[in-house]
Amino acid sequence: MAIIADRDGRVLLHLRDDNPSIWYPGHWAIFGGGVEPGEDPHDALHREIREELNIELHDPVPFCRVFDRDGSKQLVTVFVAIEDLDLAAIKLGEGLDAQLFEESETNALQITPFLHHALRAWFSERTRQDTR
Repeated sequence: MAIIADRDGRVLLHLRDDNPSIWYPGHWAIFGGGVEPGEDPHDALHREIREELNIELHDPVPFCRVFDRDGSKQLVTVFVAIEDLDLAAIKLGEGLDAQLFEESETNALQITPFLHHALRAWFSERTRQDTR
C-alpha cells in the first residue's frame, strides 16, 4: 500500500465501497492491495496503483510495515510516494471517491484502523523533517 502525498503534504485517500462483504466498508484508506504469486511488494504496489488510479508512481520508498489485526490479519508494507497529483486526471478504478486531505482533515475521517497508525507516523515524520 502507499501513502501518496502531493508536494504540499496532503495525502490522497480513497473512500472504500460501502459493501459489507469487503474489509472496512465505507472507510477512507490509502491505495494498494494484495501481492500476487511471483510479485514482490514493490511490483504489487505499482500494479495496484495502475489498476486503482491509472497513474504511475515515481520512486515510492518503503516507510513501515503494519499488521492488519482486525481485517486481513496480514502484515502490510506501506510505501510513501510524493507526486505531482492532478485529481482531474485520476481514473478511479475502485471505491466511491478519492480526495487529497491535510493532516488536520484526516482526524474527522473514518480511516481503516491499521492504516490510521501509518498515516499518523508519516505526518509526524514529515513534521520533524519540516522543522529541521
